[in-house]
Amino acid sequence: MLFCCLPLFGTYFECISMTFDHQGDLVMNTYTQGTRPVIDHNTIELREHVRRLRREMTTAERILWGELRANRLDGFHFRRQSPICGFVVDFYCHQARLVIEVDGIGHDDQKEYDAQRDRFISSQGLRMLRFSNANVLTNLNAVIGTIRKAL
Repeated sequence: MLFCCLPLFGTYFECISMTFDHQGDLVMNTYTQGTRPVIDHNTIELREHVRRLRREMTTAERILWGELRANRLDGFHFRRQSPICGFVVDFYCHQARLVIEVDGIGHDDQKEYDAQRDRFISSQGLRMLRFSNANVLTNLNAVIGTIRKAL
């Protein structure tokens, strides 16, 4: 089971408990909890994990970050290696509610996990884009065009 808290209006948070059934399908229970999140995902371990991921970005992630950082893409602000719903996503634009993932060869072995993760993140009203490392490295203009259309 996974717990996630998302900011709603003002200081209220929507907190979600998430479980997967034996077939890997997502089952959720949603509730709202007052003025602060029930589960604090801003733990020291999570912050250290995010810092490590930022230091150890792949070449493809670094190249894409060079195009997204500092509001360079049509004035949209992106965060890199951002915690969202208990997951760390490669890039996130809050204004457009857009998550971008750049997948290396390690993702070939975790397609089912990635699909479950994508379904859950999408169920929260966020849109997902996935690109392979090779696609970013060899066809950056097309990747940027796809992101621009999604914004």
